[in-house]
Amino acid sequence: MNRIITMEDRCNIENDYHLMESINYYAKISNHEDYKYKFIEIMKRIEAEDIVFLSDLKLLEKEFNCPIRAQLVKGSGYYLGEQITQISEINRFLGRRIGKYKDYKLDFNHFRNAINATL
Repeated sequence: MNRIITMEDRCNIENDYHLMESINYYAKISNHEDYKYKFIEIMKRIEAEDIVFLSDLKLLEKEFNCPIRAQLVKGSGYYLGEQITQISEINRFLGRRIGKYKDYKLDFNHFRNAINATL
């Protein structure tokens, strides 16, 4: 479901100083400063659904050079509530809804904190 971001949404997320600092930083280092609203769109969709998918993380890493999966491994006990030691485990944690991790998820607040911690 594609949700149109209104000016009010942009103002709300732009008032979150730490998150916008991170978004601006990654938009700048990836040479996509004019593309930062794509990052904001991703964040708003995640916030609305309150669940992060593996494809979201891979997109942020590819488009914005944001080392989000590495940060999630470093702080996995806090962000995920489960001790994880490798990126491949993050992939299983978020990529599959079966087996050991079927009832786990990464919520928006922990995701936002992980992005801010990558700086």
